[in-house]
Amino acid sequence: MTNNDTQHGLFNKHTAILTQNIPVYTGGLAMISASAPSNPTLGDWWYNTTNNHLSRYKGSEWSQCIGGNHRILQTFSTTDEAKNWFFTSSALAVFDECCTQLQWALQGDNKQLKFTMEFGIKDGQPWTLQYHARMSALIAANNWSKIDHTTQADDSHLF
Repeated sequence: MTNNDTQHGLFNKHTAILTQNIPVYTGGLAMISASAPSNPTLGDWWYNTTNNHLSRYKGSEWSQCIGGNHRILQTFSTTDEAKNWFFTSSALAVFDECCTQLQWALQGDNKQLKFTMEFGIKDGQPWTLQYHARMSALIAANNWSKIDHTTQADDSHLF
């Protein structure tokens, strides 16, 4: 839940769209077996020797690679699913605690995530300072995002 520090107004509205970078299997480690591996983790690769297909684990199921390039993009059912695909729980806590207004939406055939955030002021300090400090610390600790993606600023705000 976002903070409610609106007494001094809202500032620094920012909107961005997150796009998945297409994972391409270029060799390396893939589990090879006739049946799906037990206890896979997000992003694991599996080569199915029964049907000769390469798949990638997307958190709840295996997704078969498409075409000769073996490319997969996640399609999301909800914004919560997309948020949890792109960001760690620590990163989502930063959004929730530092943003005064925040809205999420699916874009691009439900393969992209868009957000608009805006910040208030607490004790004379804009929440943007807290947001950027905490975000930078999590990025430095490799604990901000879960997958490789690009972030592009967008002028079409959600609110």
